[in-house]
Amino acid sequence: MSRNSKAKGHWKKYLQYLSILPGICFSAASFFPAIVMGIFYNKMNKEGAVAVMIAGIVAILFYMLKFKFDMFGGGTSKDWWFEISPEGFGTVAMLLNFMVSIIISLFTPDPPKEVQEMVENIRIPDGIMEANSD
Repeated sequence: MSRNSKAKGHWKKYLQYLSILPGICFSAASFFPAIVMGIFYNKMNKEGAVAVMIAGIVAILFYMLKFKFDMFGGGTSKDWWFEISPEGFGTVAMLLNFMVSIIISLFTPDPPKEVQEMVENIRIPDGIMEANSD
């Protein structure tokens, strides 16, 4: 095997790795906060979940398009916010979206009581206290 063919194989693996990162960023920024807040925050409602998903996708798209594809004025690595690369921005967007979900949920109606009870039963299943008391 020539040195040139090894290099091509290395780049192929590198490009496959890079193709996965945007998907991870989108998932972390949009769906993860909605799922976690839906399970652990009884006041999380559909408005908060939808707002989180939209805000996450918009934030990631903007940041990636700006710094990867030179849109919206472009920029170099010196212009990255908090020195975070576009591939790593999903974490920042995720943290911001946790705040968005709480704010939106505070200013919109609470979910119905039966939904809150269902979420509580998901978090703490029936019979868990009896199993722990043994």
